[in-house]
Amino acid sequence: MKNRVVAFIVLCSTALAAAEWTFPAGKDPASVFPPDQALAFPDGFKATVRFSCDLGKIDRRTRFGNLFCRGADFHDGYCVMVRYDGFLLIDILGVDPQYYMHPTKLESNREYLLELYVTKSAVRVFIDGKETGSFTHEGELEFAKKSTPLRIGSMGGYAFFGSLPYLKLEAISQITMPPGGPKPAPREAPRVQPRAQIKWSKTICKQPDCYIGWPTVCRLKNGDVLAVFSGDRDGHICPWGKVQMIRSSDEGENWSEPVTIANSPLDDRDAGIVQMPDGELIVTWFTSMYWAKHMKNHPDWPRHLAKLASETVKQWTGDFLIRSRDDGRTWTKPEKLSNYAQTPHGPILLKDGALLQIGRTTTIADGNANGRFAKTIITVSRSRDAGRTWEVLCPEIPAAPGENDAPSMFHEPHAVELADGTLVGLVRYHGDDHCMRATRSVDGGKTWTTMEKTPMIGLPPHLLALPDGKLVNVYGRRIAQFGYGEFACISDDGGKTWDAANEIMLQPSSNDDLGYPASCLLPDGDLLTVYYQKRAPKEKTVLMATRWRVTR
Repeated sequence: MKNRVVAFIVLCSTALAAAEWTFPAGKDPASVFPPDQALAFPDGFKATVRFSCDLGKIDRRTRFGNLFCRGADFHDGYCVMVRYDGFLLIDILGVDPQYYMHPTKLESNREYLLELYVTKSAVRVFIDGKETGSFTHEGELEFAKKSTPLRIGSMGGYAFFGSLPYLKLEAISQITMPPGGPKPAPREAPRVQPRAQIKWSKTICKQPDCYIGWPTVCRLKNGDVLAVFSGDRDGHICPWGKVQMIRSSDEGENWSEPVTIANSPLDDRDAGIVQMPDGELIVTWFTSMYWAKHMKNHPDWPRHLAKLASETVKQWTGDFLIRSRDDGRTWTKPEKLSNYAQTPHGPILLKDGALLQIGRTTTIADGNANGRFAKTIITVSRSRDAGRTWEVLCPEIPAAPGENDAPSMFHEPHAVELADGTLVGLVRYHGDDHCMRATRSVDGGKTWTTMEKTPMIGLPPHLLALPDGKLVNVYGRRIAQFGYGEFACISDDGGKTWDAANEIMLQPSSNDDLGYPASCLLPDGDLLTVYYQKRAPKEKTVLMATRWRVTR
């Protein structure tokens, strides 16, 4: 170890442009080097790493093994880690996307040569000499402003298992960039697309220094459009989420200021809204204590946790519903739901006046290689009394063999009823292909077909049936290689097939903190789709809307 440190100092003091380390093969370096501005690389750098990783030994709780990291933590400078399932995490402070999961899946215990070029506009990735998964970014490289140590190999809970015999870091100004590279991401969706016309996209709600997420939209019988969401937040995870609402009386052109319609002692998330045949509005949501596991760097969160009695947490943990009989002007007190599984956009209204909820719940299953694990299952419930009571119709929609044998594979479904009463469901799936799964029921939701792969890459779904029989599914995409943003896909045969070849871009993004779009139909046949995403680096999320039309 002493010889390696000496070699590093000599190299940096003579060139101030590069540093390299060699370590015994087959070992975890587990090395820490003190802060050194020679490793700041304000204009960018190239990293060359030779490594192999025993994926099966990576802790499933922390999920990552560290290759190298300059920063107090992985999000504090520049960092490359290997996830337990073989994907690389690349984290670059100051840019969007900062947290990037590389799409190439690595094999366990196979040696790789990784070459990483970090520039002011892009990150280019070469694995064994082949460029793959490179991406552009927005923002500024900020890791040079930090005075932090460099850690190679195991770092805190991010233990590395395998071999890391070589690492070299070089200033980008001292190397010759290879030709090619990723194209800049679009800033706006094309107005005219093969199956759609985009009329406008704009911000409809922005809360200064607050995070907004997970909206649902509904056009009322009186012509108003309501969007409900979780607002007044610190971030994606926090204790403060409230169910809030905005209103438009001109088909989405202008919107009211947000009003809070539900605020439990816990984090209120994923609001859904539906109007009953008699005009009553129903808003549903679920509460979360997940923030209590992420209180680092949030001194006010532990103080809030200390005020929550166990009885309060028990009382307010679950799924809830409120009602309005005056088009959302006033709301009832929350009702806690049972026999009801969570999903972001809430229940759908069936033609017979019943509510149908296709949602996700979790059970503990006995696995094979994974041992006991948290298995997510998709269930279906129905209410015939406007959501006051629920009966479970289908306790578990079947998954394809092998697709639910690992933790947390299925999430956040949505369904739609066709003219003939068939129910079509789509489900967020966490498999390697990132494609949504589809299922159908022809008996009112009691039995469903085995979930099968669709060509749509994204999450989560929101389905809408158009008057001409077409189905529209809108979804967000958080995978850089396929393009961040909000997208839509059309089915011409009742959800049996989807025209992914003519996928519709609603709004691109430079960041993966986005999505959960939901649509409503306007009187002239246009669609209004509401979602959340960032408009610029370093800004928090806002609510946005796109007005568009299916053209064929």
